[in-house]
Amino acid sequence: MPPPSADKEVVQRTPPALLNELDALKQQAKSGPQVDPELEAAVGFTHFDVTSSQDNLITVLLTREDLHLLASQTLVRVKSKDDRRAYLGVVVRGPFAEPNAVPANSTMAIGVVTHGKKLAYTFDYHGRAEIEIVGEEVDGSLKPPRFRPRPQSPVFLLNGRSRISHAFRRRAVDGPCGG
Repeated sequence: MPPPSADKEVVQRTPPALLNELDALKQQAKSGPQVDPELEAAVGFTHFDVTSSQDNLITVLLTREDLHLLASQTLVRVKSKDDRRAYLGVVVRGPFAEPNAVPANSTMAIGVVTHGKKLAYTFDYHGRAEIEIVGEEVDGSLKPPRFRPRPQSPVFLLNGRSRISHAFRRRAVDGPCGG
């Protein structure tokens, strides 16, 4: 093999543009992922449908930290991704705590829970709740839902400031016939 020529180095210097790009990536990694400000207020996200899914019932998954925010009968707004529809719903089941690593009914999960006095270890967990979609927001009014929210759509607590949320709360308390 001939020796490298004097004008052609075997190891070349990294171009300054590439060094700048690597520095920018390093700074981005240090600052962490950038969260969409709107998603910061989400309490959970819709899950995928399964063969046993039912009309107007949607599974919502939430973090352990947000589990306390989605109590039974909580009113929510789901902003469906991709199709940009908005739905109003109410928590009808849960929230339930499920382990992240193994199925809740596995012998490992059961063993860890039943030996809680002896074991300091437990699985990290997330929440699962079922919401019933009661309507779709269309041009400022509540219409019967014709579609389902898409998977991974954010779920928000319904605030009482909007006209539609006031009407929805009144309908939930009084019933569809006004009491």
